Amino acid sequence: PAAADVDLIVADVPDLRQGGTHSLARLSAAHPGTPILALSSSFLASVDAHGAVAQWLGVAGVLPKPLTREALLGAVGHILGFGGLA
Repeated sequence: PAAADVDLIVADVPDLRQGGTHSLARLSAAHPGTPILALSSSFLASVDAHGAVAQWLGVAGVLPKPLTREALLGAVGHILGFGGLA
């Protein structure tokens, strides 16, 4: 799909130390202005979904895996401005 057709990118980042940050940068460059939600088992469970780690990575949000349906829908809703979808 064209970049304008994408409202949100949900990206699985298996290992941030093994090039995950470069993958996120390539996604961001390919879809400028499209928010990215990064999922990874590398994130600690206590990480703030829209806090410092997300800012450092240049994404709209981060979620640790495994994750719940509610956490995913809540993050998507927050990013897209729907409050919460859960």
